[in-house]
Amino acid sequence: MVDIVVQRGAADRPGNDIQEPLLATLGAAYERGNAEINRGALHDELTMRVKYQPTVAVGDSIRVVDSWQGTYIARVTGITHISADGTITTTLELWRPLS
Repeated sequence: MVDIVVQRGAADRPGNDIQEPLLATLGAAYERGNAEINRGALHDELTMRVKYQPTVAVGDSIRVVDSWQGTYIARVTGITHISADGTITTTLELWRPLS
């Protein structure tokens, strides 16, 4: 089992250690730690409806070109395909980190 020790801020404030008994490799532990960091980061959660996108998957990073907010990179956290009136659209739930 791999231990994940959490340090907050400038590594001067300890956080609650992550207890994951099924983590067996160092790589998996790094990914779990990154997920915890991302979860606490400042971000926007967006929903966007686009034309049908069959190749996009949850976890993908996508480049969004928005006429209001410019171009940015966001991570896909949810996907829904909707068929209505003979057309198929995709609704993407996105996680966009703030800089």
